[in-house]
Amino acid sequence: MMKIRVNYLNIFFVIFLINNFFANCQKIGDTKKMTLRLNGIDNDSQIGGFLFTNSDSGEDFNLSMNDFVLTSNIYKGIPIDSMENYIGSELDIEFIYIVHLCNEGVFDFACQGWVVTNLNLSGAIVKPRNLVIPVVGEIVDPDGYVNVRSEMNTKSKITGKIEPSEIDIEAFYFFTTNDPSWLKVNFVYEGVSLKGYVHKSRVKIIDKINF
Repeated sequence: MMKIRVNYLNIFFVIFLINNFFANCQKIGDTKKMTLRLNGIDNDSQIGGFLFTNSDSGEDFNLSMNDFVLTSNIYKGIPIDSMENYIGSELDIEFIYIVHLCNEGVFDFACQGWVVTNLNLSGAIVKPRNLVIPVVGEIVDPDGYVNVRSEMNTKSKITGKIEPSEIDIEAFYFFTTNDPSWLKVNFVYEGVSLKGYVHKSRVKIIDKINF
């Protein structure tokens, strides 16, 4: 009778490769839904977030604040600052897989993953909507900053400027316009409200991050 020698190291390596393949097979624009029970608020980590459990599997599932893009264009549902009122409740959560901004310190940087688009009490009626996803970009102007203008032309009034301290790392949200040469901005940066347009040639769009 022939004995078969099992190399457990090889088996574990194959399992690792399979799991890694399925973990990275998401595509930009993919969506998914989950129903999770909110267990508590994460106030201990640097980023903060929410602690969930999958009621069916018992698996813990945590969402950090980096898993939310808190604009009306993307996120809709229970206000984040009132989530403590729903501890113990089952919540329906919808996600989309995109390039977005993450923060673990003093500035935002580009990352890629699932972000929440809808979060409501389980069974609530959610009306379908068209998501307006901002693009993520880094400033590539040789001067180290880019002017924000009131209109989509280089002769219009300068309303502000984006001058990142970490120009090779720091990233921002931009919205496309009907003019492919210009991007719209609408955010507060270093205490200054920036609303207007920047020329696309001064921005490096990050549409995918290769792992």
